[in-house]
Amino acid sequence: IILGFAALYHLTLLLTPHPLSNDLYRYLWDGKVLANGINPSPYPPAAPELALLRDTTWELIFNRDVPTGYPPLVELLFAGVYALGAGPLGYRVLAAVCSLGTCAALLAVLRALGADPRRAVIYAWSPLVALEFANSAHLDAIAILPLVLAFLMQVRGRPRGAALFLALGGQVKFFPAVLAPFWGRRWGWQ
Repeated sequence: IILGFAALYHLTLLLTPHPLSNDLYRYLWDGKVLANGINPSPYPPAAPELALLRDTTWELIFNRDVPTGYPPLVELLFAGVYALGAGPLGYRVLAAVCSLGTCAALLAVLRALGADPRRAVIYAWSPLVALEFANSAHLDAIAILPLVLAFLMQVRGRPRGAALFLALGGQVKFFPAVLAPFWGRRWGWQ
């Protein structure tokens, strides 16, 4: 029931015609640049070297004079979604799927801790979660999923699995890596 309603909320906002944030146009741009064989890290979207790639989406990018600051794994995901030709909706679907995966992972964490899994409803049914991920495609959804999976691995006594998911999350956004020093002491710095 929790996952079903979460999926319904995400789907409802996924079908809205316009995202409330223009971040996903930067994801689309970075994906396009990388899919064309160019590393997007050294070049801001306004760089003359990228002028041939500009299209109507380019005009929707905020901070066109700032080079990308996204880690490598998420840049590969951007390029993959771009290569599928799904446009902005593809990024919204990716974020929504990751958010729903987080809901499922939270249920598993709560069960593994012996806690009431219904507590996952706080995340799963949050309007802000569905809005930010299914509507606006914020890439935090892609980083939160491996972070929660790292917690699940940690709770189940699988430090290598936890370290792997923590590292994956850190390659999407840097905030999951904050846990490494704390968990590293517990793992014996393996």
